[in-house]
Amino acid sequence: MSNEWYREGRVSVPSGSRNVDGSGTGWLTSGVKAGDVLVLNGAPLEIASVESDDRLILAEEYSGETVAGGKYAIIQRARSTALADIALDLKKAIAKLEEKTSLPATLGLYIDRDGDVAQLDVGEPSEQTPADPGTGTEETSGEGEGD
Repeated sequence: MSNEWYREGRVSVPSGSRNVDGSGTGWLTSGVKAGDVLVLNGAPLEIASVESDDRLILAEEYSGETVAGGKYAIIQRARSTALADIALDLKKAIAKLEEKTSLPATLGLYIDRDGDVAQLDVGEPSEQTPADPGTGTEETSGEGEGD
């Protein structure tokens, strides 16, 4: 196979299941493996194991609507590690952000260099200088030093 996407056949997966059944698929013989990413209804889903040419197991339960004979795509990590990593990192970042949605929107949430959701240090403007989102340290202007 010369490209990084695998789309042969159709898939069926019940909502709440980790099992994906294929029809006309050849996952095992085509080199699909654990760590590859199944894209189903636009959602990236990590593959935990490939049992056969027509059965694979997801790392997490599928939370979308039941799919019967649906179209899909698999991003094969060996051929597209960067794209697969981005899809999984984005999914994790969104999940972390959703965990924090009960916080007021004014709290200044951002994604830090490690891919974690972080919060800007926002105090009273007269009392505190905003933290640098890249380092988490307060910025200084250099004024008043050495006077």
